[in-house]
Amino acid sequence: MKKTGDLNYHVMKKLSIILCVLLSIPFYARAFDAYIDGIYYNLDKENHRATVTNNLPDGGVQYQEGCYQGEITIPETIKIGKFVYTVEAIGKNAFNKCYHLDAIHFGKNVRSIGDMAFAYCQNLRSVCIPSQVKEFGLYVFTGCSNLESVVVDDGVECLGKSMFFSCTRLKSIQLGEGMKVLAASCFSQCTALEEVKLPNSLERIDDYAFSSCESLRTVVFGTGLKSIGQHAFWWCESLMSISFPSGLQSVKAGAFMGCTSIQSVHAPSLSDWLHISFEDETSNPLNYTHHLYIDGQLVQRVDVPSDVTSVKQYAFVNCEDIKSVSVPEHVKSVSWYSFKGCNQLKTVVINSHDVCQHSYLCNVFGRQVDSYMIGGNVTRIGNQAFWDCEYLTAVTLPPGLVAIDKSAFCNCQKLRSVHLPESLEYIGYSAFLGCSSLESIVVPDKVSEMGHFVFEGCTSLRSVVLSNSLKEVPYSAFSKCKGLEEVVIPEGVEVIGSDAFVGCEKLKEVTFPGSLFVIGGSAFSECKSLESVTFDSNRKIIFQDYAFSGCTSLSKVVISDLEAWCNSSFEVQNYQPYSNPLIYAHRLYLGSEHIEDLVVPTSIERLNEYTFAGADVKTITLHQDVKLLDEGAFFGCKEFTDVYCYRKDRIPSANMPFINCNVKNATLHAYEDLLPKYKDYDDWRGFKEFVPLDETGILQHQLPSESEVYTIDGRKVHGQLHGLNIVRQNNGILRKIIVK
Repeated sequence: MKKTGDLNYHVMKKLSIILCVLLSIPFYARAFDAYIDGIYYNLDKENHRATVTNNLPDGGVQYQEGCYQGEITIPETIKIGKFVYTVEAIGKNAFNKCYHLDAIHFGKNVRSIGDMAFAYCQNLRSVCIPSQVKEFGLYVFTGCSNLESVVVDDGVECLGKSMFFSCTRLKSIQLGEGMKVLAASCFSQCTALEEVKLPNSLERIDDYAFSSCESLRTVVFGTGLKSIGQHAFWWCESLMSISFPSGLQSVKAGAFMGCTSIQSVHAPSLSDWLHISFEDETSNPLNYTHHLYIDGQLVQRVDVPSDVTSVKQYAFVNCEDIKSVSVPEHVKSVSWYSFKGCNQLKTVVINSHDVCQHSYLCNVFGRQVDSYMIGGNVTRIGNQAFWDCEYLTAVTLPPGLVAIDKSAFCNCQKLRSVHLPESLEYIGYSAFLGCSSLESIVVPDKVSEMGHFVFEGCTSLRSVVLSNSLKEVPYSAFSKCKGLEEVVIPEGVEVIGSDAFVGCEKLKEVTFPGSLFVIGGSAFSECKSLESVTFDSNRKIIFQDYAFSGCTSLSKVVISDLEAWCNSSFEVQNYQPYSNPLIYAHRLYLGSEHIEDLVVPTSIERLNEYTFAGADVKTITLHQDVKLLDEGAFFGCKEFTDVYCYRKDRIPSANMPFINCNVKNATLHAYEDLLPKYKDYDDWRGFKEFVPLDETGILQHQLPSESEVYTIDGRKVHGQLHGLNIVRQNNGILRKIIVK
């Protein structure tokens, strides 16, 4: 007999085994509220509405053995007990992966279709979306690889995102009127799709809507289309032709990227075309086709219409047929890259003042343009307007132009000529810098100001005529103009700025006006062919550091007023008087007369630093009022043999006036009682001989016949003067003669 404890033990063991078996059997909670005529429903009992679902929890994805099969018709209503439910929705995943679903018919009350509701239904070949359906989830029919035809009835306003994504056999789409939006990726990767006609009601094609439809050859846009999204037709590589409707406003980036087979683009009018905004060059199908047709005519000339005030970026990108463009007065702006890649565009006419204020018009119309005509009411060319237009050879400026601003034509390397209108008043900083083919320039008389570097680096420039209103030739204005041979500096110019003509290697002669006051540092430095300079000034001039440095061909300095020359100042660095052109020329002329016997004018009490540096004078005469000879006053004057000092009361002060002079071979003539002091003064003691001055008459008291007479300050006179006369005899010899 078994014990009670052993019996209980065996009973509990059997119960445990049964429980384990039961727990190992799959258990499915009820996933639907009703199952009627082969269709599962979830119910909204409060509002008496039904949603089609499947038999899995939370609308899960079907497996083959539990799928809907064959042809399914969604009823308008269902009745459960005494209640009638309206079937208004197809739920999420309701028919997902129903591989044997052959057809679906929607009841008249269906208003929405949920996410992936018919995804991967591989046997589904056609779909008709009735007009009452208003809402679509994501990927509704994605992956229906045998779907061939889609019909959307009139009244459906929007298709959902990725709704027919990767339906690789879809060939026919019929979209009804009333549709306004094709959502993102709606027909993406429908690789068999060849032709699409969009309804006139469609306003928006969203991003990637037809991307990678590699067989798509033709798209007919409806008249109501307003925008095309990013990459909407991305890599539709079979697309042959595009016809944009009137009213299209925007095409986003990459909309037609990779559409390499497009042969033509059409628009009803140029105005319609110019009202489209293209976000980048791949948004414009012209990027691939290069041929634009307006109302059936190939566009070769662009005349901006009267209702267009701005030309947007990429409007004509890579349009190879365009040869000329005309921008009328009413146009306010033309954006960068509007005509990018228009390689046949050669002539541009701009009558718009506003457009001429743009910078870098070469980025608007392209660098290949060789001719610009500016007209209309344009009064100013803006900063950097034509900067770097490297193929520009000619520009026509309007008669009313007042100003050319900073760098306006900078680096236009092929610009050969430009006629500046008489109305012009201002030329800005670097306006023509680097125009290396420019050959001549006449600056109109109304121009009163030019900016720095205005013609720097114009290496082919041969002749320059400056404005009569100009007060200053600015800093580096003509520097590195290696071909410059002639420049006319008009009366009225007071300042020639630093580096103004530096490196003008072919410049041979320069005449400076009487108004000149300052020649800036290095103004004519390295003008290696400069042979003569003429100063018509009767006022003192400031010669700044290195003004004539490197002018090694100089042989003649002509002055009109010796007194003014003696009052001039010459800045010097490290005892190198390259501010004075005499350091190279040596020969100083008063008018046409070569000064060999220098008589310092009676008005001069002080000879400034380096006034006669390098002069080839033979004798020097200092009148009785000369008080100081400053440093280097006769620097490098190695040919003089005699110096006459007529000061009676004391010897003139000297501060190394005879640096690099051959005084050891020269004779100093002075009053006898002062000779010991000259011999004791460091700056005077170096002379070879000290000779008493003949006070009674110097040479004789009667002027020889047939001689030219000059005053002590170098002015030619007729007849003789009482007192000291400078006489040039007919044999060329100069004499100093006192007439009582």
